[in-house]
Amino acid sequence: MQRGGVHGNGVPQREEVQARGIFPGVKILSWNVNGLRACAKTHFRDWFRRSDADIVLVQELRAEPEQLDADLVEMPGYSSVFFPASKKGYSGVAAWVRDSLGAYEVERGIGHSCDHEGRVLTLSFPGGLHVVGAYVINGGKSPEAFADKLDFYDKVRERHSRLVSEGGHVAFLGDYNICHQPIDIADPVGNKDSVGFRPVEREKLGAYLDAGFADCFRRFHPGLKAQYTWWSNRPGVRERNHGWRIDYATVDEAMWSRVKRCWHEPEQMGSDHCPVGLEIR
Repeated sequence: MQRGGVHGNGVPQREEVQARGIFPGVKILSWNVNGLRACAKTHFRDWFRRSDADIVLVQELRAEPEQLDADLVEMPGYSSVFFPASKKGYSGVAAWVRDSLGAYEVERGIGHSCDHEGRVLTLSFPGGLHVVGAYVINGGKSPEAFADKLDFYDKVRERHSRLVSEGGHVAFLGDYNICHQPIDIADPVGNKDSVGFRPVEREKLGAYLDAGFADCFRRFHPGLKAQYTWWSNRPGVRERNHGWRIDYATVDEAMWSRVKRCWHEPEQMGSDHCPVGLEIR
């Protein structure tokens, strides 16, 4: 178990509430930073402080903890977890957890062939909440990589369904690397055969949601167009908002009623992705 600080003020604290099987409200932010060392030179620290999040999840870490500045590893008021890829400078995920959340368990990977690439962190809290941060395989490198991506979604669906069947709750945030519907991509016709929008990928994400999970942003904004989280670095693309919605926050249906809001932060610079937020009552 990892543990943050617990403060006594004469009322039940988070750990005590969790022990009774009721998880308190939590604010979670997720961001594919496209290299934390680079992002930290410009925007990451200020964004982190402003976010006031209980949990911050990062994808595309691209660094070992010892390569990071000490203040990133030891953020005041937070414990940190890192899961870098075995290949230097590639992939990797990380998390920061506010000390007041108390003890939690960490699992790196999901028993998939991509685990050596540092793609999934699961943080499990007393009370049954499992917060999953993931950087899903892109799948565009080869037919084998694409097949691994599809298999990954099968694995995640089975795993998260099992956690829910055992009485738990799942909040799954990160870079899903799939646009689910035409509304989620600026050019659905031109990209109909592109990796990230192929029918079989969209079906895999649909199967995950159909297994009992809510796409929180779309639940709040079912018909809102031009809501993207990734833009090509080509000149003018982001300014024209010609993007893809590939970063998500989903929860199991039983927890949907506790979701207060879900949002994107497209104005946040520092990466080709923007942060995604989820607040649970």
